[in-house]
Order: sequence, then structure tokens, then C-alpha cells
Amino acid sequence: MARLTGKEPFITVDALKMAKYRMFFSSAKAERELGYSARPYREALIDALDWFRMADIWHDRCDTPDASVTGDLAGAAAGRGSSG
Repeated sequence: MARLTGKEPFITVDALKMAKYRMFFSSAKAERELGYSARPYREALIDALDWFRMADIWHDRCDTPDASVTGDLAGAAAGRGSSG
């Protein structure tokens, strides 16, 4: 299908094959050896967006149609988004 549309596929054949397996991972070793501490995903994403902005790698693009998801996170990073 990608050959016809010229766009990347939503999912690759290899990813589809791997999706049938249930995979679980533990952060216990990182916690034990590195002092790692997990935190809420939203907080981590907000910090990542801030880092990308400071590194001038990512810019808010709230005027694009696909920005609905990142726009919410970007707004949250700026104190404008929903919490949750």
C-alpha cells in the first residue's frame, strides 16, 4: 500500500507480527542499580517537549491538523493544557 500512496505505512509487517506477543518489562534493575524512579507519563512527556524546545529541535505547530495530540501536551507544558 505504501508504494501506491507514497506514504509510510501505519504499521510494518514486522511490527504486526510482534504485536501478537505479550511483552512486559521491569524497571527493577534500573531502580536498584541507577536509582531510577518512574513518574507519570504526562509529566515525562512535558519535560521531553520542554527539552526539545530548548534544544531547538521541536516547535509548537498548533495550526496543523495533526497537532491535536501534541497541542494538548504543548499546552500542558506551558501551563495551558488539561491535567490528568
